[in-house]
Amino acid sequence: MNKFFSPIACLGIGAFWLVLTLSGCSESNQTGGPGTVSPTLAMSTPVRVTGTSEGLVLVSDYDKSAVLKLDPVDLRITGTISVSGRPTGLARAGNEVFVGNESKGNVEVYALDSGGYLRRLGGADHLFGLPNGIAIDAAQGMVFVVDSVARVVKQFNLDGSSAGADIGGGLLAGPTALIVDAVNQLLYVSDYGAPTSAFGDTPSIQILNYAGVLVARIEGTTWNFDRPQGLALNGSGKLFVAEGVAGLVLVFDVTNPLSVVSFPSIGSGALNMPLDVYIDPRNNDLFVTSSLNSEVVVYRGGGA
Repeated sequence: MNKFFSPIACLGIGAFWLVLTLSGCSESNQTGGPGTVSPTLAMSTPVRVTGTSEGLVLVSDYDKSAVLKLDPVDLRITGTISVSGRPTGLARAGNEVFVGNESKGNVEVYALDSGGYLRRLGGADHLFGLPNGIAIDAAQGMVFVVDSVARVVKQFNLDGSSAGADIGGGLLAGPTALIVDAVNQLLYVSDYGAPTSAFGDTPSIQILNYAGVLVARIEGTTWNFDRPQGLALNGSGKLFVAEGVAGLVLVFDVTNPLSVVSFPSIGSGALNMPLDVYIDPRNNDLFVTSSLNSEVVVYRGGGA
């Protein structure tokens, strides 16, 4: 896999959590580790995770060349969307699923219900070196895509047409994922950093407005993280970040991006290369992909 990827991990806090693994699905009322796994379901290399308004959980599986549909209660695989290539970034708007395809260098759009192919952003392949992260502002009708090779965020309209020039050029050094704060029209971009960047070899979460202007940075040297991956925002101003190497989910209060506050991290000892996080807005359940463990874990209420 590309260097910008880490495996996707399992997350859990409190007394109840579920794990979907390469072997199967398990349920436990104990803390500190998964319950006994029964060999019923299969997952290989989960990368990104998102969800629908009805509660369906969607996971891009890099090695299975598919987007998996999971039941949010027991994490059973209830369906798939086949992708001709290696799926990476993932987002959903209405009945449409946006999937980064590393093999074709594009972002493809599929129907959620039928799994049928609809279109490509920009109408062509090889527009991206690596479409590693996708975020959507449905109210504005905009799709933002992190290109980890070009080191920019590309902008499109929901219909696939261009929405303007690339943003983040010269600021982003090793971008891996992003999330949209639609209320404040901000982009939170995970960035590994690089010696050639404006800020040196410093991992960070870069906060940009939709015009590409840098608003603030959450620096890894200050908050002790090295390989930030997928992100999620909850309704109370908390930012959740998958830390791929440390195997943690970091939690920050970003109500004021210029004055960030950190909270205790989640998942210590349970996650193996977590790549993404998703919060179900109905109940604040927190889902985390763990690539190296071939699993997804949910912490009930963990995204509050």
